[in-house]
Amino acid sequence: MKSSPTDMFFGALADPNRRQIVERLADEGPATATVIAAEFSMSRQGAAKHLLSLADAGILEAARSGREVRYTLTEGGLEPGSQWLARIGDRWDQRLAALREHVRD
Repeated sequence: MKSSPTDMFFGALADPNRRQIVERLADEGPATATVIAAEFSMSRQGAAKHLLSLADAGILEAARSGREVRYTLTEGGLEPGSQWLARIGDRWDQRLAALREHVRD
């Protein structure tokens, strides 16, 4: 069974290291696996694995420049999560509104 974009999004961000990598890229811009490894005290292979998971989920994109691969956040890469949260939030708001009406009656 193929995972949905929402499942892939939340699966990729389930790991705290990956969430920190996303925050780092959002704050400071593109980086290579070597830079991420040094900043997060992990092996280059470990950093590459995290970056690949984020890229597979559509959160990051890789761009080769010579021998380096730089990772950056994709435009709209966070949308599957924000759309899911908005849908759940709307449902919750509707239930709370119905409860308020019930309590007022």
